[in-house]
Amino acid sequence: MTKLPGPNETPREPPDPYEGKTFTIPGVSRPIPYMPEGTCQESSRWLAEQFAELEYVQGVLIAFEGGRPVEWLEHAWTQTADGQIADATIRPTVGVQWKHIADGADHDGQRALGRYALRHFGPPVPFDDDKAACRDALRQAKAAADAFCAAEDGTGLQG
Repeated sequence: MTKLPGPNETPREPPDPYEGKTFTIPGVSRPIPYMPEGTCQESSRWLAEQFAELEYVQGVLIAFEGGRPVEWLEHAWTQTADGQIADATIRPTVGVQWKHIADGADHDGQRALGRYALRHFGPPVPFDDDKAACRDALRQAKAAADAFCAAEDGTGLQG
């Protein structure tokens, strides 16, 4: 049974089940570490520096449930040269599909989807990467990622 916080205690966030875990995508030579949620800009820039196969991308992310858009937000991620997305800060969620739209995307379908989201949800949720807690979480994730990569292939990550 989980103990509830007392009247003078601050409730704790549950641990991130993806902390210390990695994922792979074809065309990227090493496993990519999951990074803390809420650190998309800084994490994606850092990953693009660490992995020659990845480039930094900025745009919006639209969440779909049951095939309908339900939320959108400003977002940053990495992707390969052929456009395969490697998003290390979004967690898989049952029933939710994510659509990444890069800034300057010139596909008619993507522009129409962005107009739909703007009409139904207003402006996207802005970035919030600059919180001190996010910076601390990111620093810890970088250290964990470096330790993982050093143990995995003897190289570690830089930065």
